[in-house]
Amino acid sequence: MLLYQLVLPDWDQIRTLNGHPTAGSELWVYVCKKFMEHDRTCHAEFIPGGAWINTGFSCDRDLPPWEISFGGCWAVLFADNPE
Repeated sequence: MLLYQLVLPDWDQIRTLNGHPTAGSELWVYVCKKFMEHDRTCHAEFIPGGAWINTGFSCDRDLPPWEISFGGCWAVLFADNPE
């Protein structure tokens, strides 16, 4: 979740994130390859890059190559829905 913390600075205030941020294709491929390298080294029993593919950002080829969009996701903050 560290990657989400980098792009969502109020991460600690988010109860739930609905949807996924969307990345431009070059950013998405770059991060996916990094996840694959890490998984091959540290988690050989898993599909390389599987966590990124399952829970990472979506990819949008219409975005600029290194841009991130939050148009397809929204956050529910702890303050919005206290327990």
